[in-house]
Order: sequence, then C-alpha cells, then structure tokens
Amino acid sequence: PIAQGESIKNQDLLKSMLVTSRNTPARMLADSSSLSERSFIERMNETTKGWGLQRTHFSDVYGYDLHNQSTASDYLKLFTKTLNDPTIRSTAETTSFSYTEVTDRNGAPHHTGLHTNRLARQNHQLYSVGPSKTGYLYESGHNLAQIVTRKEDGREFVVITLGNPQFATRFSEPDRIITWT
Repeated sequence: PIAQGESIKNQDLLKSMLVTSRNTPARMLADSSSLSERSFIERMNETTKGWGLQRTHFSDVYGYDLHNQSTASDYLKLFTKTLNDPTIRSTAETTSFSYTEVTDRNGAPHHTGLHTNRLARQNHQLYSVGPSKTGYLYESGHNLAQIVTRKEDGREFVVITLGNPQFATRFSEPDRIITWT
C-alpha cells in the first residue's frame, strides 16, 4: 500500500492504474496536475464531448461513482481513442511491472503488479492480446475491453464484454468470442 507522504513517478502511477486497475493512482495523477479534482473531471468531460461521445459523462476520476455514465458504443470509441496515445497504449499492453517509490515512508518502497486481464498474460494458440483494460462495479459486473490480434493473419479486433456477473468466469466468454472470431 501507498502511505501518505510517499512520492511515486507519474509513469508508475499510470501503470498501477491501467495494468492493475487500482483507483488511488487515478486520484494521485489528477492531483499531480495543476487542476483541482473537480476541474480535472470537467476537462475529462470536455475531452469526451470533443471526441463526439455524447452519452458519456464522468463524475469522478477513477470510474467508481454511480453517476459516471456511458454506452457500449461510446465505450468502444473512448477505448480506441485513448489508445492513439502511445504512452497509454504501451502501458495498457504491459502484462507486469515493478517500481520503487521516489520517497518511502512505510518501509515498503518496492511494488509489483500483474495485468488484471488474465487473457493478456496467457499464451494463446489462435490469438494474442494487446492493450486491454478491465473494470468492475457491483452494479455493472465485470467489464473488459481489449485489442486482440489473430495469429493466422495478423488482423486486429476490438473485443468488449460488459456485465459479466461472475468473478470466476469473467474471462471465459471473452475467450470464446475471440476464439470464434
């Protein structure tokens, strides 16, 4: 865990947020900007509107508040648009990472993490997984967005699954969809 007063590089916070789906790094990244959290959220909403996402609205920086709204169509656009940023794309396809805090206060300066998308960490016969992002809310279930590449011909697909209610099987249906494709 991160203790109050510790310093972490933004690139390591981004990994922690995108790869291991932790919420605190999103707030820390927003805090590291020159904007207040409210202004940061307003900027997020302005950006999505500029991208043509008319049914997406953020009320927090980490996606947990129930007032956050989107549609499957907007989510697809948001996912693919953010992957145009090379830093976000390369971070979202990282399967594991480690980092050391710049300033340690609790005697635990070293951190590691695995990608929360188990499919991204496995070797598949028919496909490979590139950038991906998992998410979960009790109200929406398990959600997964990922870029997959068919090994046979190198063709890329975006596969998004939303609303899986079961933790134990949250990767089974996406694997079946990808294998069928």
